[in-house]
Amino acid sequence: MASFAFHIMGKCKKWNDDDVWQLSASVAYYTILALPGLLVIMINIVGAVWDTEIATGRLTSSLTSLIGYDSAESINGILQAASRDSDSWFAKIVGISTLVFAATGVFYQLQLSLNKIWKLKINPKTPWYKIITDRVKSFGFILVLGFLILISFMLSAIIGILQDWIQIHIAEYLGQLA
Repeated sequence: MASFAFHIMGKCKKWNDDDVWQLSASVAYYTILALPGLLVIMINIVGAVWDTEIATGRLTSSLTSLIGYDSAESINGILQAASRDSDSWFAKIVGISTLVFAATGVFYQLQLSLNKIWKLKINPKTPWYKIITDRVKSFGFILVLGFLILISFMLSAIIGILQDWIQIHIAEYLGQLA
């Protein structure tokens, strides 16, 4: 039993040596800053297939069940402010670039944190195109998340339709039995 306790204490010391508290705090902070950008990108991906208002409404209702009404309404306000159309093409390009940069930054920061924990060394002479490639991969992760949300919305809609159909037909069947 004592050896198990020493083993756990050793693991806790190694955990602390990796500075995971600071790394997790920085990833959380970056995530909070990038949340509006991530949500706008995901809503636009889902909105390309479904209506943007439906996607925003579904997201708000999901967030309400997770984090509460007030927090979900705050995020909804951020989304509405972030997705306002501007007449200027320059403003649109700068806005989209900022959203993409902030959204991919979360994944980049996560990669840096995991590299530090796993003690992977990054070449300080990393070419600029490697950094761009990493950001493009991060954006690919965001697109995959948007696709998964789209599939989730579609499955929810199908389940809702099946539920309504079953309720109507079961009630009709049970009415015939009575």
